[in-house]
Amino acid sequence: MSPNDFDITGSIKALETLKLELLQSVVDLHKSIANQRHSHDERLACLADALVRTYMLAARLGVSFEQLEEKAEDDIRVHISKEHEVLAADYAALLRYLRRRQP
Repeated sequence: MSPNDFDITGSIKALETLKLELLQSVVDLHKSIANQRHSHDERLACLADALVRTYMLAARLGVSFEQLEEKAEDDIRVHISKEHEVLAADYAALLRYLRRRQP
């Protein structure tokens, strides 16, 4: 086995691990929402973990953090134009937040 083979194997394993961890974060969030006894902090931890895993997976797939955020903003704008008023307002608030974070 050459060193390049090892790198490919390691990269595939890292991708699979991140995909599984992202899915587990979503499963944990669903469980937390269904179980009313779970705290706000537990739900926050699930959401934050899913966000971090998304960024890490994007990086492993060759997508920069900037590209991911730009695409997210594009998608948000589409949702604002398509969603009913309540969700459109939520998407608009998210877009304003993301724009304030930019230098």
